[in-house]
Parts: sequence; C-alpha cells; structure tokens
Amino acid sequence: MVESIFIIIIGLSVGSFLNVVILRIQRGTSPWKGRSTCMACDKALAWNDLIPIVSYLALGGYCRYCKAKISFQYPLVEGATALLFFGAYSMVFPLSGNIHLFSGAELGDLFILLRNWVGIAVLIILFVYDLRWFLILDAIAIPAIIVVYLFNGIFFYHTPACVGLSLVSCVLSISLMNYLLAVVIGGGFFLIQYLISRGAWIGGGDIRLGAFMGAFLGFPQILIALFFAYMIGSLVALPLVFLKKKEMRSEIPFAPFLAIATVITLFWGESILQLYSSAFFHF
Repeated sequence: MVESIFIIIIGLSVGSFLNVVILRIQRGTSPWKGRSTCMACDKALAWNDLIPIVSYLALGGYCRYCKAKISFQYPLVEGATALLFFGAYSMVFPLSGNIHLFSGAELGDLFILLRNWVGIAVLIILFVYDLRWFLILDAIAIPAIIVVYLFNGIFFYHTPACVGLSLVSCVLSISLMNYLLAVVIGGGFFLIQYLISRGAWIGGGDIRLGAFMGAFLGFPQILIALFFAYMIGSLVALPLVFLKKKEMRSEIPFAPFLAIATVITLFWGESILQLYSSAFFHF
C-alpha cells in the first residue's frame, strides 16, 4: 500500500509538471524558468495552490486570487499521469506492502520502466496539445524518438542477446533490426498518406508521432497500435459525422487516438499478440 501511494505521488508530481510544459509551450515561455502563475490574472501561485488535484478540489476549481475558473485539464492530466505511471511500474516490478522500490531489479528493467514513464509523459503532452490546439509538437516528438530508442538499446544491452557485445554493437544489431523497422513502419505509414493526399488527410506531425510510436513499441506492436488508433478514431469520428457535429472534411485531431492506441498496446500488446497467435496459428 505504501509503495503504491509513493508511485502515485511520483505520477501526480510529474503530471503537474506536464501541465506546466503544455501551457508554457503554448504561451511561448520556458517550462524551466519562473514560478507558476494564474493563467487569468498572472498572480504567482503559493505552494498550497500547486498540490496536484488536492489544490483544485480545495479551491473548488477557481483561482484563489481572481476567482477565474481553473481548467479541468489540470486534475485530469495529473490523475491520468499517476494512474499510467502506477500501471507502468506494476508491469515491471511486483508490488509489495512496504516501500521496496526496484528491489532485486535488473538494470535492464529500470531502463524499461524509465522508457515507459518517458513515453507516457510524451504521449500525454502530445494528446492534450493536439486536442486543444490541433498541433503535434516536433520539439517534443523528435527528441522523444531518439530518447526512447536509446532506452531500448540500453535495455537490450542487459539481456542475454547482447552478451559479449559492446553497447554500440548491441544498439546497432538489435535495436536497428526491430525498433528501427518499427520507426520506418510507423512514420512511413503516415508519410505515404501525406504524400498521396498532399497533406490533406494528415499533417506532418502525425509522421513524427508515428515514428515515435515505432521507437517506443517496436515491431510488431506498432501494427497493433496503428490498428487500434484507426478503430478508435472511426468509433469517435463516425458518430460525430452522423450526428452532424462534424463534416467528413472537418479537421479532427488524430494524436489523441494514436496516444490512446499506444498506451493500449504498451499494456496489453503482448496479450493481444498471444491471443492472435493462438487463434490463427493453433487450430
């Protein structure tokens, strides 16, 4: 129980920082400098205004100083980050009753956890930003491709497959065979659509996000993520068109669907692959 609470606190804290990143990038200011301020009155916020979720509930969703309504984005991002961080941790390390963080952990497992936490944070930023402002941030997506690719390479370096190889040789031999293939599939899938439609179907940001998904998930998980992204997108978009809330040519942000599909694949991709294999290859 104590361990679970500790991990959730980490997730809430990271989620609070993600809100800062999202909103300050949109305003053109640095996420790293200056105190947090109210978006309406620009008043510097006290420490007790910045407690994830708790401060929002205590203030009733309104600024303490100017009484402007606080966006519900804040608690949603904080809560989602905490839940996903907790899920990612429990995937790699068994939970115990006390704080035994990373007890008996292999170094490769630590890199997998860090990769998953970084990937989840990136997906949350891109999800919210595209949903609100119809833009996938290259400043986030492109560095993230490199970072998660390197995390995967370092992870494989600590597995039997890389025994006797240098780190560089391991990254080149294994990561290039799997994750680079997934990068090409994820990015190339959207690049082809972009070229055929001359940018009418999708934006260039989707290409970078597709490449990030490949670097994060690897092959064949990237195929599962793309399938779920279009399935979820259809389930959302078609009813909106039917209800005349959107037209067929209306712009609909696609990053949220890609982010959701990536998270689904991260948590359940292996189970889906096993189910598919047992259904189609074991009669």
